Amino acid sequence: MKTKVSLRLNEGNPSETVVFANSIVQHMTNNTNFSTPSPALATITAKATETEHAIADASNGGTELTIIRNQKLVELQTLIIAEGYYVEVIANGNGSDNGNPAIVLSAGIEIKKTKTSAGVPNAPSGIIISKMETKGNVLIEWDATKNARLYILQRNDDPNLAANAWKQVKAQTQTSTEVDSINLANPSAFRVCAVGTAVEGNYCPEVLSPDW
Repeated sequence: MKTKVSLRLNEGNPSETVVFANSIVQHMTNNTNFSTPSPALATITAKATETEHAIADASNGGTELTIIRNQKLVELQTLIIAEGYYVEVIANGNGSDNGNPAIVLSAGIEIKKTKTSAGVPNAPSGIIISKMETKGNVLIEWDATKNARLYILQRNDDPNLAANAWKQVKAQTQTSTEVDSINLANPSAFRVCAVGTAVEGNYCPEVLSPDW
């Protein structure tokens, strides 16, 4: 059975989210289970510090400062969700059906105990890949998906689209992104999935990059 992370970001107050973010960084730093954290731990630390300052500023009152605090909090939560997804992928051996809960726990993240389909985003639709002015660069766009907090873009450069050749390119909230270094002699395949509150939906059908 695959191991799922439980982030429960909607249950705590803003300060608890900062504490949680810093705890993840502390647990993952020099952790041999995670050779290339995505996003980088330094990015989470910096955003946690920004959010902490914004929380302190907003405590003095003022609508504008509260808006800034809420924006920083959403940005920090987005990074935590992306890191949770990375941890989940590692715990499940990049696609294995047998997960390792100990890996999730070693990141300072709890394990999701009850599997539920509620709020699971559908696979993104309407994915389009367009050439950009620079050869080898493409713009990838897709339609927004209900219940999506984050989108995961994967790339496969294997001519036979081997299942183990899919690699994560980006984790982001936007529904478009630019990708470079496309092999002009061998098209790359791309696919996108939507992630809810640590609940990953299905990937859309793969789409090939255009010929030049």
